[in-house]
Amino acid sequence: MFMTLVFALLERRFSIILLPFIFVCQLNVYCQTDDKITTFKHSEFSFQYPAAWRVDTSHLMGTTVVALSPLSNSDDKFHENFNVLIQDAKPCNNDLENYGKISEKQILKLMNNATIYSSSIVKENNKVFYKLEYAAQQGMFNLRFVSYCFMKSDKAYLLTFTSEQGTFSSFKEIGEQILNSFTLFSK
Repeated sequence: MFMTLVFALLERRFSIILLPFIFVCQLNVYCQTDDKITTFKHSEFSFQYPAAWRVDTSHLMGTTVVALSPLSNSDDKFHENFNVLIQDAKPCNNDLENYGKISEKQILKLMNNATIYSSSIVKENNKVFYKLEYAAQQGMFNLRFVSYCFMKSDKAYLLTFTSEQGTFSSFKEIGEQILNSFTLFSK
């Protein structure tokens, strides 16, 4: 009964995060890219991203930060992006496995044509996190997502890299570099 209540509360609490906050689109804007890397620093974390990407800290759709790629040409309508969302982890007892199960359930329930490719708890480079790879349709876009979730001090740090499904292989490496550069600061 208790777990049913927890899952019910989490479904309501987390349903907003899996909606189109990950989806960021602008029309008729493009710029060139370069290979320079820069670092974004927040009071609780940092990550590295391409210097040509634009950073938005306006808390767009509840995110703490969003880094947006430039459009590749005048026909490109989607900004590949990376975002960080900080949530209260107490409702899932600071448990990555619970968080993962809830996330999978919500993705399949709330997103159009969702497919989960992989879901696991990863331990590498002195980091432990939940990793989820999936695809879904949002509006006119078929998207591919790679999410990592870290938990620390009753907080869940949800990182998501989003790309169009058709260009995912071109952006996969930079997406992984951004995700893997994420560092939580000690307090």
